[in-house]
Amino acid sequence: MNSVKLNKVIVLLDQALFSGTNFILTLLLAKRCSPESFGQYSAYVLATYLVLTIISAWTTQPFQVLFSRTSNVGEYRSFLIWLQTLLILSGLVLVQMATAFFPTPIPTPVVYFSIGILFNDFTRKLLLTCSSPLHTLIHDGACSVLLMYVLITSPSILNTDLLNTMRFLGIAYLLPSLVILIYLKPHFLTWQTTKNYLHTHIKEGKWLFLTALSQWWNSNLFMVATGSFLGIAALGALRLAQSLLGVFNMLLQLFENYILPQTASKLNDNTDKGICYIISINRKAGLFFIPALLFIFLFADHLIAIAGGGNFPEAGFVLRWLCILYVIIYLSQPTRAMIRALLLSQHFFYGYLLSLIISLISYRFLLAQFGLKGAIMGLILSQVVLTSYWTFVLNTKKIKLWKSFISF
Repeated sequence: MNSVKLNKVIVLLDQALFSGTNFILTLLLAKRCSPESFGQYSAYVLATYLVLTIISAWTTQPFQVLFSRTSNVGEYRSFLIWLQTLLILSGLVLVQMATAFFPTPIPTPVVYFSIGILFNDFTRKLLLTCSSPLHTLIHDGACSVLLMYVLITSPSILNTDLLNTMRFLGIAYLLPSLVILIYLKPHFLTWQTTKNYLHTHIKEGKWLFLTALSQWWNSNLFMVATGSFLGIAALGALRLAQSLLGVFNMLLQLFENYILPQTASKLNDNTDKGICYIISINRKAGLFFIPALLFIFLFADHLIAIAGGGNFPEAGFVLRWLCILYVIIYLSQPTRAMIRALLLSQHFFYGYLLSLIISLISYRFLLAQFGLKGAIMGLILSQVVLTSYWTFVLNTKKIKLWKSFISF
């Protein structure tokens, strides 16, 4: 087996390990927590991912498409590590300052949990972009062992104190990342070098930052609205149904963390080569995506009963509707990857903004008329609007992915 194929196998193993661990984590929490407690945990996770998308807009997202153009890997990597650390510390200071104005302060264990996830996500994307799949596998393997240790050896903690559990989970996420980052030995850079990298990241990041805000609200508006209008237990049911589709999130993350940098690199050489690559990858993914989604659609009620321990009987139909959503998401992946790889950050933002506007107009009606089903309908509508706009933009650039997909 040559090195290229070996790296692809390692990347797949790593993503399976990462997604599988998070899948088990979610299922154990759903079984051992009350619907209300699991809904509360889901709300904390949503807030953490909001911070993650904001910070990554300035760090890893530009890095994923700019890395192939750099001539000094070590220098650029050091800049990115310091920038990530600075942004997390700045966010921590802002949270502490804002706590004085909150009616209920943010619990300290939630802060530990969030910092752990932020560094964990950053380290994974850094290693994958730098084509270090073996180091990524070691990092995620260590993280999985620590997370499983917390979950398996401390069942009493899970049953009695969700916040204490989140404290230990945060530490489990953080420790392997700190070890890897220390191993990479980031060095200090000259002010001129730092300014050059910072200028580039600000240029790309300003659109990605706006996109991050609109993307988070676009993806989670119906999640937040579900918790607010239908209750925190309904949010837990929706979150559990999403977690059962974690294996598909594994493939979607693979697109974001590994396929996207590869696409950007091939597009730098030849546009047709980049298009053929992303279409080929998406077709191969479809051999798994479509049959697996059909299976989940047919046996949704049984899967929810097994996963939720009988706590979320209403989530079966939610899971079926999510299967429809994921078919649309799968079909849209080449379009999304091309917009990112071509550095069309402005249009990336406009797409999410347009989709968010449609969601804001429709969410009250959909939730009032259809309840949890309306939340999924809203997510489907949002994805259709998003993909339609990006397809229009690519068409104006004479890139017709749908024709390439049919003729490939």
